[in-house]
Amino acid sequence: MRGIIRRVKHKLVPSEVPSTGTQEFFAGRAFEESLRFRAVDLLPESSVVFEGASGGSEQLRIVSDHVPAAPFLTVELDGFDPSQQGEYRWGLVAEGIMILAEYNSRTGRAALIAGSKGEPLAGCKLKTASAPLSLTITENRLVLWQGKGVAAEVVLAVTLEAEEYLDLRGKELLNGLRFASSGPSHRLRAGYFGYLGLRDPQFIRTRAGEILHREGRAWLTMSCAGPGFFPCAHWAIFSLNPEHPEDLRLESQLFFERDGLLLGDHAGSILVLENELLVTVSSWGDFAENAHICWTRSADNLWSGVHVLATERLELPTDFDSWDPSLLYYQDRWWLGFVECLGYHPRFDFRPVLAMAEPEQPFGGGFERVGADLMHHQTEGTLFSFLDGEPVLLASDGDARDYPIYNLEMFRFSQLEAPYKSNIPHPLIYQGQGEPWMLTFDGTPFHERDFGYGTHGDVLIYRLAASTDGLR
Repeated sequence: MRGIIRRVKHKLVPSEVPSTGTQEFFAGRAFEESLRFRAVDLLPESSVVFEGASGGSEQLRIVSDHVPAAPFLTVELDGFDPSQQGEYRWGLVAEGIMILAEYNSRTGRAALIAGSKGEPLAGCKLKTASAPLSLTITENRLVLWQGKGVAAEVVLAVTLEAEEYLDLRGKELLNGLRFASSGPSHRLRAGYFGYLGLRDPQFIRTRAGEILHREGRAWLTMSCAGPGFFPCAHWAIFSLNPEHPEDLRLESQLFFERDGLLLGDHAGSILVLENELLVTVSSWGDFAENAHICWTRSADNLWSGVHVLATERLELPTDFDSWDPSLLYYQDRWWLGFVECLGYHPRFDFRPVLAMAEPEQPFGGGFERVGADLMHHQTEGTLFSFLDGEPVLLASDGDARDYPIYNLEMFRFSQLEAPYKSNIPHPLIYQGQGEPWMLTFDGTPFHERDFGYGTHGDVLIYRLAASTDGLR
């Protein structure tokens, strides 16, 4: 097949290698859109670390001794009486440092404050005095919101320049901050930032390649869109009801420590072994045209709470930048699908790659290149899946607007017949006891005028149509 390069050969059981001809799955039926929804939650209930009454003082008071684990935080002011004259401040403080939102009910003005002097970085007058008002922190971006969920409106937004103000990604600085508030009586909720949209879905799999199920729910990872470009996003573990995949529930949040910083790396995979988890993730947390794949092992219980994992760079058989790792253990070998990026200008130029490693040494430079699709230049979303029991590597091509399917020889032998909306949606397929379905996302933004590119992520559910070709 023209445009495919292979570097190594391997010996799989012939019956378990998909053919390189045209192949049908799902009895020749195509997918069609069944449901679309937007998931927005500035402070998910499972991520709250403090909730209670506060206020009654003009001096800032620390309300919790919780030590922030990562610079992705939300502090919500609610339960205040707009007719009660006074100045409210809420956020995080340390000795000589404050990261605060401010609202003056006498003047109706709001502000964002950061640094040691308590001077506003930005301010405006609120159109209405309605609650709640929420301060969110995503790495070094501060945003003041009014309202909740998809109805949340942007009041103010600033980005801290690390050299001039503070770099909240620094562990020592962040760990010294505490949640605090002042002003007339109010209620305060504080915890870890949620999401403005969801994207990059990937099922968590066992060593046997099966989708992880716990208590009847399928578990997966997704990237949580933040208020801006990729460093404002982060990664989380979700679960869903396979019979109703729209029943999507945040279970835990994952952050990463590398190069001396606490970051929101995202878009990766988790493989469950006997006594540990293997985690691979893309280094979007400090992206500056330097994307690469990181990895770590963890014996921690990552199924709830908030976690920070120390990672290192994964050695890969490519000379280019990389992202979107998908890890699989199959027939006594490790398989890694990923994307390599040939360059960033005049546009990102990237394509899918398949690598393989022997069981003893996958992460010490042991991966060898099986092949890459050289024909494509806007193809990412590499995902291992089992279609009718056959192991395949799925991807998404933004130029052709289709979903190529590769076998473990890195031959493209078919394509998934499903709607292709906007952005480069990743094709996540679930095949259980009932009808197969597909979960993906699109490029629908959230307050793009305020934040630019990076807030995208409507969730889309596709189900099989009554007839027509499913793959061709």
